[in-house]
Amino acid sequence: MSLKRLERRRRSFRDQTIYRPLSQSSPQKGEFLSVKSNWKGDAAQASALPLVLAALIGMLASGVALSAEYQMESANLPVRQRQHPEADPTGFAYEGIMFYPSVLAGMEFDSNIYASSQNASEDMALVLAPELRISSDSEAVKHTFDLGASHRQYKSFDSENRTEAHARLTSARQLTTDVRLDTLFEAARKFEARGSSITVPDAAKPIAYRDLRAETTVTKTFNRLGVAVGGGVRSLAFEDGETFSGAPLEQGFRDGTIITASVKPFYEISPGYRAYSLLKVNRRDYEGTGSLDRDSEGYDARAGLEFLLTSMLFGSVDLGYLKQNYSNPLIPNADGLSTKANLNWLMTPLMTVSLFGSRQVAELAAQDQEARIDLTVGARVDYELRRNLIATVEGSYTNEDFAGSNREDDVLHIGTQIDYMMNAYCSFGLKYSYFERNSNNVDFSFDRHLVMLNVTAQY
Repeated sequence: MSLKRLERRRRSFRDQTIYRPLSQSSPQKGEFLSVKSNWKGDAAQASALPLVLAALIGMLASGVALSAEYQMESANLPVRQRQHPEADPTGFAYEGIMFYPSVLAGMEFDSNIYASSQNASEDMALVLAPELRISSDSEAVKHTFDLGASHRQYKSFDSENRTEAHARLTSARQLTTDVRLDTLFEAARKFEARGSSITVPDAAKPIAYRDLRAETTVTKTFNRLGVAVGGGVRSLAFEDGETFSGAPLEQGFRDGTIITASVKPFYEISPGYRAYSLLKVNRRDYEGTGSLDRDSEGYDARAGLEFLLTSMLFGSVDLGYLKQNYSNPLIPNADGLSTKANLNWLMTPLMTVSLFGSRQVAELAAQDQEARIDLTVGARVDYELRRNLIATVEGSYTNEDFAGSNREDDVLHIGTQIDYMMNAYCSFGLKYSYFERNSNNVDFSFDRHLVMLNVTAQY
């Protein structure tokens, strides 16, 4: 690799690691440091897998060959984050603003729709997910607005029908050459996932809730030295439900407000190596009182290193201490080791290997549950079979330790995904996921298979 290209990669490392908002939990397109994927295997009928694979492989001949120079540049980015000019949406412009509409339609198969430990029920669902992305990009500021929804219509168990929706605005503004402001505003209506350790296991319908959040981060640099200061507010409001027997499930005690603040000083030791320290504090206020009191406050202090060992091997690792104090004397405090690590290895120009791990206090507001610390490790492999055909295999393991009780859960997730980008207007996807929860309380143990076949139309 030329020195010029390596220097360009080093600058990309600098800009895309430190300047990303501290509270941002998932990568945007073009970012390469954060490796944990938000992909979830939603589903279609498993018996269709061999036929769909054969059909996708049969369409390989339509792949578009690009210039050797472009391929070399693309090889310096993880597989899933590369641009595909022949398949990326075209969009349409209006007064300098770009609009990118899309709609996903698919069939989902779920082998255990209630995430039950016994007598699992399976079903099929029609999935519709329209979305509109609006972006405005100038030299000084970039705005991105996402508006979308996701509806699932089940064939047999209509109690599981649900429609989620979100509106999200992210902005990145370069105030001066050495000061940057990042903000995020989001409003969403969501449903708790069946099988989560905090959801009510005998709820007749998934519990719905409203999730509002606002976050901001200011980053100031002084040559090699810099500091990022951030803060956020999140508001949660849950809807009441009922059990399968018709008994009411009041969820008002879970309504609450979560306030966070963070500071991250950093220093560029040498090109490609940046040391940092990170302090996060939080306060969680919920409506519950008495035995349902879930208020708490805590902090997470770490020190770490972001590194670019070579243009093909980069990541970050930190280590520290966390503590969460609960106002309810019946809930013991949670404390101990805090850590987060990720590593990206561009093993070949066509394959990216990602490793990740973390230990943190889980967000918690649930009846009959205490503080919980999650230890997660995982890996992901992305392989570019052709320019328009990408396959992914990933797996993760999480140990959920409930402080103050003898409950301990082990959660395993294994998934695979293949995406065929036919052209700039149409793509196909096939996803499979396996989930398994093993708990020393057998009522919470289950396994689940999810398969989804979908087509996406975009412009």
